[in-house]
Formats: sequence, structure tokens, C-alpha cells
Amino acid sequence: MLARAALCLSTLAGLAASMSLQGRPAPAFAGPVKQSGPASICLAEGTQLTPELQAKLRAVNQAIASYLEANGDLFEDRYNNSGRWSGSQGDPRVITWSFLPDGVVITGADGIDEPDSASTLFATFDAKLARATWIAHFQSCFDRWEALTGIDFQRVTSGGNDWDNGGAWGLAGNATRGDMRIGMHPIDGNGNILAYCYFPSSGDMVLDQNDAVGSSNLFSSTNSFRFLRNVVAHEMGHGIGVNHVCSNNSSQLMEPFINTGFDGPRHDDVRAVQRHYGDINEPDNTAATAVNSGVMALGQTRTLGTIPGVAITTSSTLSIDANGEIDYHAFGTGQIFLANVTLTPQGTTYDSSTQNDDGSCNSGNSVNSLAAADLAFDIRTAADANITTVNATGAGVAETISGVLLSPAGTYLVKVYENDSPTTSQMYTLTISTPTTPTVAASDTLPNYVSLTWTNIPNSTGYTVKRNTVNSEAGAVTVGTPATNAFVDVGAPDNHTLFYFVYATQFGTSKLVGSDSGFAKCSGDLNNDGQVTDSDFVIFLAAYNMLECSNPSMPANCPSDLNRDAFVDDADFSLFVVAYDALVCP
Repeated sequence: MLARAALCLSTLAGLAASMSLQGRPAPAFAGPVKQSGPASICLAEGTQLTPELQAKLRAVNQAIASYLEANGDLFEDRYNNSGRWSGSQGDPRVITWSFLPDGVVITGADGIDEPDSASTLFATFDAKLARATWIAHFQSCFDRWEALTGIDFQRVTSGGNDWDNGGAWGLAGNATRGDMRIGMHPIDGNGNILAYCYFPSSGDMVLDQNDAVGSSNLFSSTNSFRFLRNVVAHEMGHGIGVNHVCSNNSSQLMEPFINTGFDGPRHDDVRAVQRHYGDINEPDNTAATAVNSGVMALGQTRTLGTIPGVAITTSSTLSIDANGEIDYHAFGTGQIFLANVTLTPQGTTYDSSTQNDDGSCNSGNSVNSLAAADLAFDIRTAADANITTVNATGAGVAETISGVLLSPAGTYLVKVYENDSPTTSQMYTLTISTPTTPTVAASDTLPNYVSLTWTNIPNSTGYTVKRNTVNSEAGAVTVGTPATNAFVDVGAPDNHTLFYFVYATQFGTSKLVGSDSGFAKCSGDLNNDGQVTDSDFVIFLAAYNMLECSNPSMPANCPSDLNRDAFVDDADFSLFVVAYDALVCP
């Protein structure tokens, strides 16, 4: 005999051979009809798996397995997905939901066989809690799934009421009636079945009125009504196409046994729904549909994919959900940056097994969700031109690059994709940091030349230095192509303010590093007074006597070395004499 808290076990309602997961046609009459889609039941805490109950479960679970096998490879070696709402695998979808008004007759589900009876959801919950309170708890379950996946849940009401238009049970959704509807009526007395929910494309949920009495856990305020929320969120999982999964070493919301030791969906649950409907940014498969996370500031680090609210370890709101899937992420820069980008797969190793026909669990099927796919990424321009590709590691290991020159300021893209052929969703986080803006420094106190230095650019294959007499790149002329991040412009005209622009060739493209103005003093004016006089000669003579510019006592930058040969000698004296004779700097 097995007894676990709030046991949830699969069953099937209406196994018609012609049943389709892609749509539920509305009946031609207004009365309630039997639902014709798979459902899952949830048993109250303490329910015993008696031989009689196991026999029933075995029959319906075998029917489920046969049905799902006939409709594609839906059971896989991790989360167990059934069909999804209409649309392609991995595509986002709007799913509407609503509360069934009291009085609408809910027909008994095949395989459960409870009597048809009117819904009492509002009367039952209103008697226990303020309406705004209990509705908010239901709403929070939809909000949580939406915050983690590509589903856009939209609540539908009618006529200013909290419920929908009251159409007959089994009707498809419309503008005033949800795709997924929530109702309540007696199912099987106190205990045993607590709730059930149909799989797509119905998704309707029924709570057992007989279990909402006395000190029912449905109304327990512990952990902000976690029991109620986990039951609803679990049933919603079925309603959006996720079956039970069994694990002996991890806790998942979609395990057969409801667990209130955590709050809402867990790692495997989120992977399952992202496989069906994509991640929170879908559709983002092109540059045009990339979600822009905003302009980066100097010194900022931004991580995309962080789980909001209640933490879910080794998980993310982002994933590559299938072979061939691509995610584009956009961000902006307001100035030139050296950026670091890291793509980190998220996951862990855990048991992900199937449920037996009799409701018990298998175990021993280990899944490594950290290495479900071998991820790589490109950094690209706003026009979707590739800047560089980062693909140095294998599955389960982060890809990273440092010092990418983002120039000019503007919008940039990160394209994330897989290198193998994954069949399950691979979660990841993307971290972008802009710790440095490169700088250029040009001297303005040296005679007859300008010395320039700038930030070293990683992965640069060379630099280009351009000069202009006005502060504009247009019309600037190349004065040097150094291999390192320093240059001396010995051809700089004396006594003029000059404008320098430094470019780095990184990943095969020349891009602006930065700019600065420089000034070359006239030769011999060593004290910066605009004339070459005896005062300058005294300074020159002291340097002449030291000879080598490497002498520790030599003034910085060796200004008396007028011909830039690292010595202050007779050749420099000849140049000094010419300037001395001219006296006034031009």
C-alpha cells in the first residue's frame, strides 16, 4: 500500500480514435457535453493505492500510453510532454482562461465517472476567503507560468463579472470564455480525487467540492496558500501539455505526488513548457525580433535569463528548445566599450523517469540537462553582420569572450544557437559586461612631435593612427600603422593643435578606439614660454650633459632629444641653435 501527500495520477477522458490535440470543436447544441481529451486526476493526501484503484489506474494509463504513442513521440527521457495547444513546437502562444460561473453543469469525466452537476466554485471559495484574495492566488499561478515560459496567459471575463459568459461545459474558448476554464463540483466525496484537468486542447480544470470543506488544505494560508497554488499550478501543467514525471533525487511540480516543500514550477517543469512554447523572449529567432535589454552603462554587468521571484536553481527563463532554434538578444551602448560576453548553460543531473501503469514510479533514468545542447554565440551588428563567433568549448561548458571592441556606439546583437542536434530544451544565461571604455592620450608639451598611447585592444592585429587639423574623422590622414598601442608622430607641425583618431583591427574589421587632441611645441622651447632663449639653453645643456634619454635624471619624455634618437647630442644642438636664432616660436 502506498500513501503520499496529495497523490496525482494520470487518467484519460474520452479516448475516441478520431480525437485531435489540435482543436476541440464546439458542439452544435448548447447543453453540456463530455470532454473529449486526455485529463489527469489529483488525489488528496493520504489516498491509498489499493489493488482496486491500481487496476483502474493501470487500465487508463495504458490507454493514455497507446494514445500518445499513436500521436507522436511525446514521452521522452526527461520531462514527459503530451500535446501542446495549437502552433508549432517551441512557438509562443496566447492561452486564455476563465472561471466558470456557478450553475453551469460540469459533465463527469470518462474514467472518473462522477455525476453531472452544477459548478459551485464561487459559492465555495467565497464562503472561505475574500473573493479578491482567492482569485489573486489563482491568478498568481498563471502569472508564474507566464513569467517562466513563452505562454501569454490572458484572463477572460464577461459582462463585468468575475466569471466567463457561462457557455456550456465543453465549449471551446472565445472572446468571453477562456480556452482553459476552472470550475468545481462534487467528484468522489471527501478524500481520494482532489482535482483533475484536461490536456490540450481543452485544459479545463475541475476541483472537488467535497474536498473544500472544514479545515481543507485548499484554504490553508501556510506559505501564502502554497497548497492551493501548487495544486492549481500542477493541474495547469497538464492543461498546457505536460504529463507526470517521476524522480528519486529531485523535486518537480509535475511529479505524481504533490509536494509543498517548494513553491510552484521547478527545473524540469520549466524545461518541459519551454520545449512546448519557447522561452520568455519568443519569438526572437531573427535580428528584427530580438528583445532589447536596454543601453549598457560603463561598469555595468547584466545577466539575462535570471529566474524572477522564487528561485529555481540551475534554471533560466531562456533556452534553446530544439534543433535549429536561434535566439537573438539586443542591447545598446551610448559610448565605445570593451565588452565581455559569457554564455552559460544551466542545468543539472537528475532522475527523470516515467510513471507506471498502476500509478507507481519508475526510477534510474538519469538526465544531464546541463549538456542537453552544445551552445555557441555570435556578436553581431545591428544590421546582423557577424563581428565574431564564440565556439571554443563543448556541451555543458560556458562560452566566453573578453575585450570585444563595440565601436561605434549603438545597438548590438548576441545570437545564441546550438552546434549539435538537441532533442530537449537547453537552458542558459547570457551575461554582458562593459567594464572599460578605451581611451587615447596625445601629448601637448613635447617639442616638434606628439606622443600617443591608448588602451590595448585584445585580439587586435594592428592599429591605424590618423591626424587632422580639425576635430573630425572626415579628411583625417594616416600618419602611422603601429603594431602596438603607442605611436610617436615626429611629423607633427610645431605650435598647432592637432586631432588624432586611433583605429584597431579586431576580428578583421578596423574600428575606432578613440580620439584626443595633441600639440607639438616648437623645437627648443623647453620651458613652454613661446620663445627659445637662454633659459631654454640652460635646460638643454643639462640634458646634453646627461646624453642618454634612459638616464633616470633625464626629464620625462626627454624633451631635449629634438631628433628622437634617444640621445641628447650634437645633432640635437644643431636643431636647438636654429630654433634659438629664430627666437620666437612660429
